[in-house]
Amino acid sequence: MKRIIALITALTGNQQREFGLYLKMPYTRRDHPLVAMVQQAFGWTDAEVDALFAEADQV
Repeated sequence: MKRIIALITALTGNQQREFGLYLKMPYTRRDHPLVAMVQQAFGWTDAEVDALFAEADQV
């Protein structure tokens, strides 16, 4: 959770607003820039993020 808070804090005002709106969306696009930012913040590989999206698609 600390990494997400640090990530959000590092964003500009417009990016923070976009991030908040993105979290409320009923779907998430794999190619959205915020996904890449979270991926980098957590040090996840592309394969790990792809697996996360595949698992979420099953819900």
